Amino acid sequence: MRKKFKGRHSLPVITLLTCLSLPLLAQSGDSIGIVLSTRGQVQARNAAGITRDLNRKSEIFEKDTILVGDDGMAQLRMKDDARLSFKANTEFAFNEYQFDNNPDTPDSAVMSMAKGGFRAISGTVGHQKGDTYRVDTPMASIGIRGTSHEHVIVGPHLYSATTNGGTTVSNNMGQLNLGLGGRFDYSDTATNSAPKGVLQLPQQLIQLNAALTAQPARAKQNSDSNTNGNGNNGNSNTGNGNNGNTGDANTNGGGNNNNTNNNTNTNNSAGNNQPATTNNWQAPDFLYT
Repeated sequence: MRKKFKGRHSLPVITLLTCLSLPLLAQSGDSIGIVLSTRGQVQARNAAGITRDLNRKSEIFEKDTILVGDDGMAQLRMKDDARLSFKANTEFAFNEYQFDNNPDTPDSAVMSMAKGGFRAISGTVGHQKGDTYRVDTPMASIGIRGTSHEHVIVGPHLYSATTNGGTTVSNNMGQLNLGLGGRFDYSDTATNSAPKGVLQLPQQLIQLNAALTAQPARAKQNSDSNTNGNGNNGNSNTGNGNNGNTGDANTNGGGNNNNTNNNTNTNNSAGNNQPATTNNWQAPDFLYT
């Protein structure tokens, strides 16, 4: 007679195995980098289409696509010590990232940017003979020769700059070396056009640099703090409040306080009239810790 199997413990076992498998579905393989900092909404989407929020110290994996929101910014450090910083509204994928820290075997980093902009300081990948380092965009592909570089997509144009070492911007229409070994440090590549060298840093890259170095907006101060530039005005406001009992007191107190505030505002305006910020661009200074 066949003994009937009640399967009393089968459901918990199946449930446990399912739960254990969920992280494996979300990401696979070893980490290829970590998040150093984020601002606003920053997510990663893996090859299975599963998205997760990224924060400081979150891990990055091969096949991840970084998605930076409208108000976002992200900075990453890769396992070969490369550094990447992404502006808002960027979509950047790590299609392949192989690094074994063995100088006798070639490494590879094949990435792509569908939109947005980034700044990079290359790590070990790309420095050894046989290494592959490439960032594909809709306009052109970017290769490096050990460098610091930045790129931004605006409309049908890819704007590029090289601040150290060299890069090669190429597509089916031609190629252009920037920085070391090239005639230009900056380029403008339009869709279906060969990369074109430019002598002046494009305004679009100045804006990228500003976006990547901007500090988060400070919390709005109270109205007294915003109105009064120093402690003396605080005393004047107290006088206004105390003079609110009679009409005569209001007139006299108001007159005295207006004089004080006018003088203070004049001084504040003089203190704030600094020379306008210019667009003089400097080599990027990463804020990594």
